Amino acid sequence: MNQALILASCYLPLQGPTLAWRTELAEQLKRRQAGLVLLSTAPAEEVPFPVVPLPYLLRHFAEWFPGTLPQELPPPSTDSWEAFLLRNDAAWAHDAYPPDEAWSGFLACQKVARFLLQTLAPGAVLLWNSTHPQTAIFQMEGWRAGLPVYALERGLLPDTLMVDSWGIQGASDCLRHWLAHDLALREDVRQIWESASHYYLTHRPQKYAQAAFGGGGNELRRQLGLENRQVVLLFGQGDAAGLFPREARAMRQNAPVFAGTRHCLAALKNAVAQIPSAVLLFKPHPLDAASYADVVGDSVICVNGFNVHALMDMADVVAAQFTTLQYETVFYDKPVLLLGRSAWWGRGCTYEVNRMEELLPALRAALAREGWNHRRERAQQFLAWALSEYLIACHPEAPARHDLEDLADFLQRASWDSWQLAPVEVRLWQALEQLAQWAEHPHRNDTARKASHLSL
Repeated sequence: MNQALILASCYLPLQGPTLAWRTELAEQLKRRQAGLVLLSTAPAEEVPFPVVPLPYLLRHFAEWFPGTLPQELPPPSTDSWEAFLLRNDAAWAHDAYPPDEAWSGFLACQKVARFLLQTLAPGAVLLWNSTHPQTAIFQMEGWRAGLPVYALERGLLPDTLMVDSWGIQGASDCLRHWLAHDLALREDVRQIWESASHYYLTHRPQKYAQAAFGGGGNELRRQLGLENRQVVLLFGQGDAAGLFPREARAMRQNAPVFAGTRHCLAALKNAVAQIPSAVLLFKPHPLDAASYADVVGDSVICVNGFNVHALMDMADVVAAQFTTLQYETVFYDKPVLLLGRSAWWGRGCTYEVNRMEELLPALRAALAREGWNHRRERAQQFLAWALSEYLIACHPEAPARHDLEDLADFLQRASWDSWQLAPVEVRLWQALEQLAQWAEHPHRNDTARKASHLSL
């Protein structure tokens, strides 16, 4: 009978690779007498582990669990951290409502998080997307409860995961943890690099559906009439994930210069205009619903709908803040103009812009490949370190040294004190019963009730 419970969260649809690696992790944990329980904002009908459905936005927690709220709702908090989460929640909803409308949801989420962590008593907590307000609340409540809490996210390279002690972007362990303050001098960097390069250039894995690679960069150059131009390619990102609200110190630490995709695009457009041989291409993030028509104008080519690998293959310089595509550019031997503090900021791998006046000189240096041999060597060393020490392979073919079996071993050690607790099934059922009582519509928990009967 399992007594160790590993609690994880997921904001992605439970299908395809997302479900596959979680299923494998659940199986590895089961072999170690531990059970995986997933908090999901997008639960599937049938999955091989228990799922507790939760809403995605803070605002909706009050609608799902009205029984958590006091009869008289206190006024919205003026606490800076709580106010930040309310503003961030509105940003994730594309500002569909004022931040204060999420206040009752904040209270409901806080109560649900505190209750679930106390009742389920997980040995370890793996929370998805540390830039999301729901995750921040679960993190805070987990730390208050003395639990091992980690940030779980898709890795710097496709088909990998990463586990951090705090979060991603500027809060990544790559930047903040002493154990990663310098990269180990490995003798097998070339071997690791060649193996990874072969894998990624052969498979070209991608997170989002898109056009085929086709004839790659050369075909795109001909198609766009750019044979005699220097191509600067800007990859946008989801700005809510680490950039909004801008007045928060954590957001400024992530990106001290550029306040988001729009700011990057406008500044880079002006810089490229001063280099007659250059042209700017812009690829918005697939989940970015914003319009950039007022910024793009006639001097920027918007390349929505093109394959990202073909775009990297074509570009002379890739500009980015946080998209993980910036790491894949190295496989195409392309310099990165870094506009935010991503995981390899400060490593000497890219052409960094830390002040606005550095943008044009850094862009010129990247296009001329000044000091590129050193940066390329540092970039390869960084990725070799990441694949050896940091990233976790989602499946056996991925080139990272550690795999889901290693992650399960780590989580088993983290949850050693769970063995004196009640069985997982008992704790899970108690939690689901209370959530059903709090819910206005108890059928919201049907998925979780069905899943709770599964063998853990």
